[in-house]
Amino acid sequence: MATLLDAQERHAKHYLDVLSRENRVYEQGGEHTVVALMKFDLDWSQMRQGQAWAAGAASTNLLASKVCSDYAGRGTALRSLRQETTDRVDWLVAALEASRRLNDTEAEHVHLGNMGATLFRQGKYADAAECCEKALEIVRRGSDKRREAGYLSTLGLIQIDLGQYPAAIRCFEEALEYARMVYDKRLEEYQYGNLGIAYKNAGDSSKGLEYHEQALTVAREIGDRRGEANHLGNICAVLLEMEQYRDAIAYGEQALTIAQNLGDKFGEAADLSSLGIGYKNLGEHAKAREFYEQAIEVAGEIRDRFGEGKYSTNLGLLYVAQADYQTALRYFSDALKIFNEIGAEHLCRFVNEKIAGISKDSR
Repeated sequence: MATLLDAQERHAKHYLDVLSRENRVYEQGGEHTVVALMKFDLDWSQMRQGQAWAAGAASTNLLASKVCSDYAGRGTALRSLRQETTDRVDWLVAALEASRRLNDTEAEHVHLGNMGATLFRQGKYADAAECCEKALEIVRRGSDKRREAGYLSTLGLIQIDLGQYPAAIRCFEEALEYARMVYDKRLEEYQYGNLGIAYKNAGDSSKGLEYHEQALTVAREIGDRRGEANHLGNICAVLLEMEQYRDAIAYGEQALTIAQNLGDKFGEAADLSSLGIGYKNLGEHAKAREFYEQAIEVAGEIRDRFGEGKYSTNLGLLYVAQADYQTALRYFSDALKIFNEIGAEHLCRFVNEKIAGISKDSR
């Protein structure tokens, strides 16, 4: 006779298989993305229930440990569109413990790499870099160049935000070499995009634009709609840097439409903020304010505290441009509180500098 434990185990394993299957369909691109998302949304609560059982039983049940580890390692493309950052961290913490309990080093480096990417999105750069370096140390004992490229990518993005551009470019070039070695067009596409971000931030906007256009071409060739939205958004960012504001807005609007169609809230918030920057620079402050406020709202919906802080900072800068220092201080204070909470020290310094500047300007 089947026990409750048997039923819970079957349920968890079934929805783990469903998660894997729907993610594979999503990654086929094109019209498959919308179909996969619709199915995923219907099954997401059951998947969460299955993972919760596995995480709860993992300490005394090796099979549950395996299921717990597998949940955090599968369906990453779909989950990144729907799963809140704090929830993702909880899954990864449980999965890391489970993989170590099982002595599964392959799963361990996957979870460390994913943890690095998640902490990076929270602005926790030191912790993110440590996870990526540990993941690289483990994966380099074998020959999984695809995974190694992924961890190099995240490490490169961290280095960009720390201003270490030559190191970031080296990471992306190495990752691009591995992507070509394993004939992974999606991974190759992402490295073009990453190189575009690196060169743009290093001050070479023209070269950055070339790489983003290459990435966009590949994304459209393979039907990667989310990638297409990301690269359109990145082109928007480069054009903003080049002061081509109308063209930037046109690309930003395309990116926003795709992100909204996919339900990509992280992408939607970023695109809204970019549009706000474009309109601010055109002097259309009312429109800029509207986009910034929407970006903060969307980031709040998915509990993206890092995003809320960034977009609040942008809104503060808009009010500084309007000489409305009291309102600017309110938004800077909101941002500073968030950055202190999540440990984003470099952004705390940036906001404090802006607050000090207001003190001087308002004397």
